[in-house]
Amino acid sequence: TITEGIGNLINLNELYMANNLLIGSIPASQGKLKKLNEIKLSNNSFSGPIPATLGNLTKLTTLTLSSNVISGAIPSTLSNCPLEVLDLSHNNLSGPIPKELIFISTLSSFMDLAHNSLSGTLPLEVGNLKNLGKLDFSSNMISGEIPISIGECQSLEYLNISGNLFQKAS
Repeated sequence: TITEGIGNLINLNELYMANNLLIGSIPASQGKLKKLNEIKLSNNSFSGPIPATLGNLTKLTTLTLSSNVISGAIPSTLSNCPLEVLDLSHNNLSGPIPKELIFISTLSSFMDLAHNSLSGTLPLEVGNLKNLGKLDFSSNMISGEIPISIGECQSLEYLNISGNLFQKAS
């Protein structure tokens, strides 16, 4: 596990702990690491929710938590981070995609929310992701219509929305 004591490493810029056998929850104390630019915790067995305190990290550009067993909703506080990369794929996340994520103007590389249990509709404001290169929210339970505003994503090179519950416009 990662102990809450990690919050004492106040000069930490990068935290790489991917591809291990780590278990337990992601400590909320990581939200104290104000200098953190990157968090990479993919391919472990972390469980529990994503701590809302990660929204305190005003220098965080990369957050990869893919391939764990993280559950609960995506905290809207992540919109406080200047994220360029957001990878929450292959977890057990549920609930709607927070509208606040769509307003992260710095998202440029990719946002991957695939293979979760996200529900609700795709926010109409998805067109605000003008600088995003890759968007993947495949294999969820997102329903409704595909917003016409998605055509405003000018930098989009890869879009995967397969495996959802989208419907034809009526």
